[in-house]
Amino acid sequence: MSGTPLDIDPQPVSKTSFWAAQAPYVIMLLLVFTGMVLTSLAPGFSAIYWQITAVAFAGVCIVSEWGAQVYRSDKIGMAIRQGLHWLIIVIAMRTLFYHDVLSAMTPMALGLAVLGLLAIGTLLAGVHLASWQIGLVGVLLALAIPGVFWLERVSLLLTAAAVTIACIVGVYFWQKRKLTRDDF
Repeated sequence: MSGTPLDIDPQPVSKTSFWAAQAPYVIMLLLVFTGMVLTSLAPGFSAIYWQITAVAFAGVCIVSEWGAQVYRSDKIGMAIRQGLHWLIIVIAMRTLFYHDVLSAMTPMALGLAVLGLLAIGTLLAGVHLASWQIGLVGVLLALAIPGVFWLERVSLLLTAAAVTIACIVGVYFWQKRKLTRDDF
């Protein structure tokens, strides 16, 4: 701990519910999944979106851990370290959106690469802040990368199964209708 006892911020007593306390982390996940859709639909706009999302993640990390720091100097130091951490993530993202790199990637690959950067950045922020919630968001983001491919395959299988079932049901009712007409 750095600082003197006079440097201590008074700690307010928090009476927020569990779900209200977890809302910033849920918002982080929603921002990422919105970005995945946006990258697929409008790749040109996604560069701005991902950079804003990284800045929002920095804000969530700083605000959510501000109260955990006792001394003002620790709070400022944490904010500076998180600011630098997320600035590096944004710079790494910017390299993905350079024309030469961008032209070599599909929108899906770009979205997954950015998701990977956010996952690493979020997980490391959780480790540095000793915040299990932020670390968990990072792990979930990392698991989302193979999850996208799994969902793509599962959706193809589900579509094939639905078409097959629809064909079987259609043939069944067609035959049933044909048999009832033949009875007259």
